[in-house]
Amino acid sequence: MKRLLPILLMLAILLGGCKSIPSREEVFVLDISQSIDADAEQQMFAVVEDAAQHLHRGDTLTIIPITGDAEAELQGRTLHYEVPSVEDRQAYDADLRNLNAQMKADLDRLQVDAVAHPGKHTDIIGSIRVAMMAFSERSVDKRLVVLSDFIQEDSQFNFRRDPRLTNETDATAFGKGLMLPKGDYQMVKVTLGRLKSNEFSALPPNRQRAINAFWEQAMSPAVVEPDGTAAIAYLCSNR
Repeated sequence: MKRLLPILLMLAILLGGCKSIPSREEVFVLDISQSIDADAEQQMFAVVEDAAQHLHRGDTLTIIPITGDAEAELQGRTLHYEVPSVEDRQAYDADLRNLNAQMKADLDRLQVDAVAHPGKHTDIIGSIRVAMMAFSERSVDKRLVVLSDFIQEDSQFNFRRDPRLTNETDATAFGKGLMLPKGDYQMVKVTLGRLKSNEFSALPPNRQRAINAFWEQAMSPAVVEPDGTAAIAYLCSNR
């Protein structure tokens, strides 16, 4: 089940009480464009930092920032962490402390860079394609979390003006034609968390609904929820 949901700061707080599932692969796709509300951006990084703090041995975490051209600009910007297994643990869990410190420093750097140099364009579709390739072929729990306003705006598509996104019927057909490849990753659980955005808020209601319909089809089956309650329950149920 996939979700297109508003994101709440409570998400990060409540995740701490969720039940853990060993051997997890988590991939976060983060919107660091200039359209994202500053408070929402802080909440986004709080969610990712909380997820990083709740990793267990054998887990992996990948962080992919959304850029204007995923294929050309993501090289060297993707963050990937592997938590050492029990067999490879260091005395007094020094390896975990070192990894946690590294993740915290990298996230702080990414957040500072996002504030200082916010992106002007967003290749969300390309970033999700890159994210799907980040999963291994291991039989472990896999989850993709995309945090964005979901307005694709790159050299190919502009969701604020594209005529195929003026109504839900055309948007659904558009999304079907651009269905993202699933490959061998049918078991990946996906959460789409909407970040507050001045660009999305400024769109007419019919275009907002059309954008939702596009992502519902492209990431089918997806459900649009009016608040973050389901997001909290969903993420907790899959930890």
